[in-house]
Amino acid sequence: MAIRPFELGVNLFGLTEPFVKDKAAALRQLQEIGFDCIEPMLIIMKQDPDHKPPGDPPPQLWFPETIVKEAALLRSFGLKVKSMHAAIRYREYPAAYIAEVLMQAYRETGACFYVVNCAYRMPEGAADWAGYMTEIQQHLSDPVRVLAHNHNMEFHPTGYPDQPYMLDLFLKAAPDIGLELDYGWTWYAGLDFETVRKYNDRIVLVHLKDFRADIVHKVEKQAENDEFLPIGTGAVYNRDVLDNLKDLPQFAGLVILDQDHDPDIMQALAIGVDKVNFLRRQVNY
Repeated sequence: MAIRPFELGVNLFGLTEPFVKDKAAALRQLQEIGFDCIEPMLIIMKQDPDHKPPGDPPPQLWFPETIVKEAALLRSFGLKVKSMHAAIRYREYPAAYIAEVLMQAYRETGACFYVVNCAYRMPEGAADWAGYMTEIQQHLSDPVRVLAHNHNMEFHPTGYPDQPYMLDLFLKAAPDIGLELDYGWTWYAGLDFETVRKYNDRIVLVHLKDFRADIVHKVEKQAENDEFLPIGTGAVYNRDVLDNLKDLPQFAGLVILDQDHDPDIMQALAIGVDKVNFLRRQVNY
């Protein structure tokens, strides 16, 4: 049986150091490592002039006014964009404006998926973000979609047996919003893989990361830098994730490596690509 195809993408958030050193060289290296797609972070936030960080913003970040330039640069390297993280704050802008920026990004890059980390810990937050995300989607035109992205905090318990996690409340309140599920954070929050399979019907894109086996699972505190490992070398159930792709009815054919931290992040990404390709041969995907 032939191995089924999917494309490999890389999230740019953790790549500040190589992009500061030489942006063009970093993009060339990502292509040589074996990535098909780039997943940028598009910042759609108001900047407070009294609290603006010193210096220039990290060069791997995109802004509404830089979309055209950044898209042209990626095309010059033959790199595709199928998804972006859209960094927004809850109702800082009207849903129609967010949708307008996303449609501009789609026209310049062809990226259909815009991923938002809603970051809620309480039922009220899950309901609020579900409403806002639904409004944004209603202002978008096909084939563009907003997707919800998780960290560990969305797995705070609710106390409800039928909807045990905050993410469950969000998904029930936003039935038209799909997921870019980050399986590293589900593992970090303490969910076993069989529990995570409950989200199969909503998963559109997949994020991979990896962690040391000796860490304490938690839903609140964010990971320390030294807890991350190159993808495929730690304790996260990445083999099961790849084997499960065939059971995702909405899967759009894109697996994204999200290497948040490593002393040599490009080397870690190269290891990750090798490990993922090894695992996909094992599971025939």
